[in-house]
Amino acid sequence: MKKIFLNTTVIAAISCTVCGTVAAQGCSDAGFCSLQYHGGKAVNNKNSITLGNVSGVADGNTFVNGSYITYSRQLRKKLFWDTKFTANYASGALASNFNAGDVFTSFSVNAFAAKSKSVILLAGLKIPLTVANDKAGGKPLPMAYQSSLGTYDLLLGASYSIHNWSFTNAWQVPLTRQNKNTFLEEYAVTNDFPSTNNFRRKTDVLLRAAYHIKKVAKNITLKPGLLAIYHLAADSYEDIYAMRRSIEGSKGVTLNANIVGSWQLNRSGSFELSLAAPFAVRKIRPDGLTREFTAGLEYKISF
Repeated sequence: MKKIFLNTTVIAAISCTVCGTVAAQGCSDAGFCSLQYHGGKAVNNKNSITLGNVSGVADGNTFVNGSYITYSRQLRKKLFWDTKFTANYASGALASNFNAGDVFTSFSVNAFAAKSKSVILLAGLKIPLTVANDKAGGKPLPMAYQSSLGTYDLLLGASYSIHNWSFTNAWQVPLTRQNKNTFLEEYAVTNDFPSTNNFRRKTDVLLRAAYHIKKVAKNITLKPGLLAIYHLAADSYEDIYAMRRSIEGSKGVTLNANIVGSWQLNRSGSFELSLAAPFAVRKIRPDGLTREFTAGLEYKISF
């Protein structure tokens, strides 16, 4: 079974990554895919700092590069705290834009642990650092160019591990409507981006399965996985007449394949490389999180 899962994941990720002009969607997410579920095993150091960068191609052939820094601390034997600050650069035919993104803060607790099994629960918040209405030359930019969704979100998750397998279920629920985007397709010079004037985004549910392959080489591990994100309802915006409109096709499922490689340099330092691509998509993602593929690299130091 694990060989079938590994082969399917790798082939899907590679084939979708090289697809080029396919209207692929869903490699990126609103933040909850990359949350850390600590507590599954003992750690040597109670603190860690992670520096990371993720690049991809969004709607309208827009290049997107996201950077982040994360601080993690073990508060008690089974309780961990993480805080992540993000920033984002986008460049395309409309403009180039850079701004701060979001703050993610979360707590994870080891609710159950046995020799080869564990259950980790997580709760947190996403706090926007912008209202998602950056402009270029006085003209509104679509969500693909924004560095944040502009919403306060509740983050909830649970991860179950058994032997080398891990399964995760998570929810991201918008709590407030801080998004002040004013982009309207009718006034734009391109139809590559949907209208998101006073954009309202709905809840996401995540399901992920991953297999941990240890000791592929000295101090190197691989983790192929499949990730499904279900957007529970259609997003909406206000049209040129100030009438709220549902965005057809924004509800539905996106299925992604990804593979993560980790290299443990020593007791305190490690590198991680990740590649991801979608192979089942929904019709439209007005939040600007469309990606044909993503590639990420991070460095972690523990102390």
